[in-house]
Amino acid sequence: IQDKNAEVVLLGEDRAEIIFAAGRQLMRFFPTDQRVSASVLLPEQIMDGQLDDRNFFLLCRSGLYVFRSDAKLEKLVDLQKAHTLLRVNSSELAIATDAGLFLYNTQSQRLSPLIGNVEFNRRGLYVEDDRLYAGSINGLYILDGKQLETLTEMTSRGVGSSGLPKFVMPLVVALLLVVLTLAVLLYRSRRRLQQMDEERVVAGAPEVTREDVERFIRENLALASLKSISEQFGTNNANI
Repeated sequence: IQDKNAEVVLLGEDRAEIIFAAGRQLMRFFPTDQRVSASVLLPEQIMDGQLDDRNFFLLCRSGLYVFRSDAKLEKLVDLQKAHTLLRVNSSELAIATDAGLFLYNTQSQRLSPLIGNVEFNRRGLYVEDDRLYAGSINGLYILDGKQLETLTEMTSRGVGSSGLPKFVMPLVVALLLVVLTLAVLLYRSRRRLQQMDEERVVAGAPEVTREDVERFIRENLALASLKSISEQFGTNNANI
């Protein structure tokens, strides 16, 4: 191939031809005569691909393409940070990305989320015995291959992989904010009531002169303190 720095990804075998991607180029290798030919050039690097009835489904970082048997290239859906494509059954493809796991139905051409907000590992998809195994940075997910459509419907209605509706977390955050606001208001109210009580005490106390305080200190020099003076004249320390 001309681009010596292109990443080469093996995609499979078709009638004794080795199918692989080299950067943006879909390639064929013929083992019998050691010949290489280019099939189609995509707008961006090919990350993975699957062969289906002579049609190639090619996955790039920003979308899923199909290269049909009539040599026409078509973009099917937009994606973000996609990297791994795996056939689950005759009509469904699993797509792993850095932002979740998706299911694409080749018949209805519908893209549905399976697990959202999880970074999945490249080449971390595997199917066996009607089970889909998906490796992620959070661990291994095991999904029932026969229930994938049901799972996508639940996810679309707002039920995440944890089984909780998506609206639960925002609701919890809102309740916490309400509780915090009420706590702040209660603290300010109690503080204001305390200040009002102190003001009433000061307002009802007899007028104390400097001479009265000095006389008390002279007469009680050994016991004089802020506390004893406050008790004597019925006022608080701040007014002495």
